[in-house]
Amino acid sequence: MTISALEFLETHPPRHVIQEFARVQSAKIAKETLRQQALAFANREIPGAKARKNSMIQEAKAYKDTLVAKANADKSEFEQLFEEYQKSPALIWRRIYLETIEYVLGNVNKRLFVSPGTRVILGENGEPQP
Repeated sequence: MTISALEFLETHPPRHVIQEFARVQSAKIAKETLRQQALAFANREIPGAKARKNSMIQEAKAYKDTLVAKANADKSEFEQLFEEYQKSPALIWRRIYLETIEYVLGNVNKRLFVSPGTRVILGENGEPQP
C-alpha cells in the first residue's frame, strides 16, 4: 500500500501550546490592524503636510524676493548718493544730517530746545534735572 495524497480537514496545534498559538494569532491580527491604522493616518496627513510645506516654500521665496528688491533699491540709492557725495561732500553731509534730525524729531513725543553750550542732564523719566 502506497499513500499518494493526504488531505486534512482540520488542523489544531498541540494542546500544550494552544494558548501561545492563540497569542501569536492575536498579535498578528493586532499588528495588521495597527499597520492599517498607520496607513490611513499617513494617507490623511501627508497631503496636508505637503501642502503646508509648499505654502511655506512659496512664502519664503516671496520674502526673499522682497528682501532682494529692497536691498537692490537701497544699493541704488546709496550709489546715487555716493556719486553726489564725491562731487560735494559737505553739502551731502549736511543734507543727511538734516534729514536725520527731521526723522528723529518727528518720532519723539517731547522736544526740549536749549541754547548752544547749555548742559542738560535728563533724569530717569526723561525730564531735565535742575
